Amino acid sequence: MNARRKSLLLLVATLVLGVLLGASGISVLQNRRVAQLRQAREIGGMMRIVESVIQVEHEAQRNQIRAVVEDSEDRFRDARRTCGEMFQVQRDSMVANLKTVLTSEQQAELDNWVNRERGNQHRSSRQDGKRSDRRNR
Repeated sequence: MNARRKSLLLLVATLVLGVLLGASGISVLQNRRVAQLRQAREIGGMMRIVESVIQVEHEAQRNQIRAVVEDSEDRFRDARRTCGEMFQVQRDSMVANLKTVLTSEQQAELDNWVNRERGNQHRSSRQDGKRSDRRNR
């Protein structure tokens, strides 16, 4: 193998390695962000996040912070529910408009996707409800 081919092979290998490392790095960052969002949605999750960002000076301050955060968690939950409902309305409108330009096979594929998404949202909203129920006890 001559020097030119070796150089080209090394260049291609470096490019492939760079793409793989970049993709895995993005994946790690995305997974970390999803975990943070999931943690924030749990009961007490926002408090854990706030405490990880600031250094609480004393227990009285912790109680004051907790009161503010818990009040905000309820509003966050309500906002998430409202946004979810708005998203569903927009998605249903898009699906109805799409069906006017799709073949019957494409419509079936779209219906399958919509049903899967609705199932995922239903499971997510049930989990939010369970979190809310636990909090109200």
